[in-house]
Amino acid sequence: MKQWNDLLIGLEKELGSETVNKWLRSLKVLKFDAGNLFLDAADSFQVNWFKEYVSHLLPQKLVMSSGKPIKVHFSIGGKPFDEKKQSKIVEPPSFLQDPLEPHATFEEFLALKNENLPLNLLSELVTLKLPLGSYNPIYIYGPKGSGKSHLLMATTKALEAQGKKCFYIRADTFTDHVIRAFRSGSLQEFRNAARDIEVLIIDDVHLFSRKTATQEELFHTFNRLHTAGLQIILASNVAPQLLEEIEERLVSRFEWGITLPISSPPEELKKVILEKRAMSLALPLTDELKAFLTSCFKDLHLLIQALEALALRLPDAKGPVDLEVAKFYLKDLTEKAHQTVLTPEKILKTVANTFGIKTDDILGKGQSREQALPRQIAMYLCREKLKMPFLKIGSLFTRDHSTVMTSVKRVKKGLEKKEEGFLLPLLDIQKALN
Repeated sequence: MKQWNDLLIGLEKELGSETVNKWLRSLKVLKFDAGNLFLDAADSFQVNWFKEYVSHLLPQKLVMSSGKPIKVHFSIGGKPFDEKKQSKIVEPPSFLQDPLEPHATFEEFLALKNENLPLNLLSELVTLKLPLGSYNPIYIYGPKGSGKSHLLMATTKALEAQGKKCFYIRADTFTDHVIRAFRSGSLQEFRNAARDIEVLIIDDVHLFSRKTATQEELFHTFNRLHTAGLQIILASNVAPQLLEEIEERLVSRFEWGITLPISSPPEELKKVILEKRAMSLALPLTDELKAFLTSCFKDLHLLIQALEALALRLPDAKGPVDLEVAKFYLKDLTEKAHQTVLTPEKILKTVANTFGIKTDDILGKGQSREQALPRQIAMYLCREKLKMPFLKIGSLFTRDHSTVMTSVKRVKKGLEKKEEGFLLPLLDIQKALN
């Protein structure tokens, strides 16, 4: 019917075409009779979503030629939707923040302080040198194992100790809360938990990818808190402009405040972190075992995960763990780490495949754009992902280190300006590498 199609076209401007296609165009029009529109939905979640985001617009936007509002009725799989019955079936859930790990404090966070901007900024925030909301949002991004979650939990603990009402939550938990809120008709309870606060802290926001309903709820939550001047802190594995399948209006809001990169700690610092965590787990490590762990698990997150697994699997260890025993108990994790380890060769192959060229074209002397652009991006990834020295990258590409520095700067500048020539290939490359 024309009125329904006109409504969908109009809503695309407000909700976005992706949202309309997923939640509204997928509704089946059964019939239209005397001012009543009958729609069939996939499940109660879709019906509740409609009632939450669309129903209040109907009196003005879904009307007959006479001006009389058209009433919408729902069925699910051909059976009438009974709203009262649905609300009785599901018990309203509680919406709690994610647990905070005991060791996640500022005192336990080891870093080269002068080189860790997120640590410096959050430290000022919790010591009240920087008022809440001065930078809003604070968006921290970096690879797994760089300490993002530790910092976010430490910030939550420090602010709560001062009496601030915080809500720390991972993106996957936020999504789970939204789904349960819709299904149980408890959206208001969820919103009270996520909005009746002073500080909202969300970890792993890249996991909101393709979660349309969750993004819609996050958008309104963000606006509510930001307008009220309440602090929002976010963390992700990539910069905002490299987020995949997240609405542009959300990405732009993530960039409103301050965006800070965080790097994986250098090798020497990883060893210190490993030793300190081993002490807290009462698990003595020999030099031989430490060397084995750091060589097998380059990613700090995997390194600590392996250490904690070893402590769990050897609960009765009285003294230093024998290397062969450790290898036996960590065999599954070492095999997994070997499969996922990122190397310069893997980067080169992925970049070449993305651009449809050979790795020899990237490493060769050709200066055409078809070869130079992939080369610049490959150099940038070797620097950003693997933290390779410029001289070592230059040796790999048979280029002077100054050429490498220039290439890396060019890619960074292109990303900051959101140039599609850099942005789009990097999205594809990152997806392939992950």
